[in-house]
Amino acid sequence: MFKCILIVDDEPDMAEFVADVMEMKNITPIIASSGKQALQLLADNQVIGIISDIVMPDMDGIEFIQKLAKQGAAVPIVLMSGYHEHYIEMGKIIGMDKGLPIIGTLTKPFPVDQILEMICVISDSAN
Repeated sequence: MFKCILIVDDEPDMAEFVADVMEMKNITPIIASSGKQALQLLADNQVIGIISDIVMPDMDGIEFIQKLAKQGAAVPIVLMSGYHEHYIEMGKIIGMDKGLPIIGTLTKPFPVDQILEMICVISDSAN
């Protein structure tokens, strides 16, 4: 197992963009294209943080958040979406209500400095 940040997004270009920013900071990204795949990767890796889309097919971000809460996830979580900001706020409220450490939100498209700030917060909290 290795320490990494999990990116959960069904849009390959967005996931790669976030991964590229992580690699600039020498942080290992792992990418899941669905909530189901993310849950498996969480079981197989030492994840120090999660950056997750809200609107995804198969298992959306809200359902993913609920499953994380049932598992007692304690890693910092950043939620993102390209849809209306209410989707992100709803996810944040549900996550925080369930005791998850939601540390921030991002509205797509976002500039490099915004995702970089979130990545640094996750990385700092792991040290």
